[in-house]
Amino acid sequence: MNKNAYILESRSVIPAKAGIQKPLKSLDPRLRGDDKREQRFSYGTQGYRHLNKKWCSLLLCLSASLFPVSCSGKKPATGEAVIATIGKEAITFSEIKQAADKLNRFLKENFETSKEWRTDFIRQYVARTALAKRAKREGLEKDRDIVFLLEQARRGILAEKLLERKLGKIEAREEDLLRYYEANKGKYEKKPFEKVKEQVSFEYNKKLKDEAVNRFIMDTFVEEKVKMNEEAIANVKP
Repeated sequence: MNKNAYILESRSVIPAKAGIQKPLKSLDPRLRGDDKREQRFSYGTQGYRHLNKKWCSLLLCLSASLFPVSCSGKKPATGEAVIATIGKEAITFSEIKQAADKLNRFLKENFETSKEWRTDFIRQYVARTALAKRAKREGLEKDRDIVFLLEQARRGILAEKLLERKLGKIEAREEDLLRYYEANKGKYEKKPFEKVKEQVSFEYNKKLKDEAVNRFIMDTFVEEKVKMNEEAIANVKP
């Protein structure tokens, strides 16, 4: 299995049987191994000179958790690098670095080691911020559908961060991985453990995480006095 597939799948930490929708997988083509671009960004004092449809779609579809919805509005500290300005508001490198620090370790490493990747990330960050600022100026924040989507995004972020804080990092021991491998040898076409260790580790750790999340969600249902109306759920029609 491709390592990129592991990254994608690992984002879906909430099992469906818990009754909570799984987080959307990132649409960033870098995570899908699709990093071919027909055109490059070309910037000047007037902003974009061109932006092809493929790149525009990427900007609109990128995970909101990786990018801002508006500028901070704060004045940059003395000597702080200003990457771009949108009207009178400045985007500093420290702001972009804060966003990059939230990336998974593979993408964060790209940001730190690849000048080309870092440049593209910065340009995407600025572009998305400009688009969000324009949307706000045109009154989209008051649109009922957008208000609903923003609330769903807020709930999703809070839920994910709560799980991260309460459950921490879940990592299986080597002997547990070996036991899981032995019990599922057929699944791995009887390949040697060392050849499939990464895949085994991903799958078993995901299993542990799903179980831990399920237990925590059930505890939360009790604590928050959640009552599911199973009859209503069974009779719901799309």
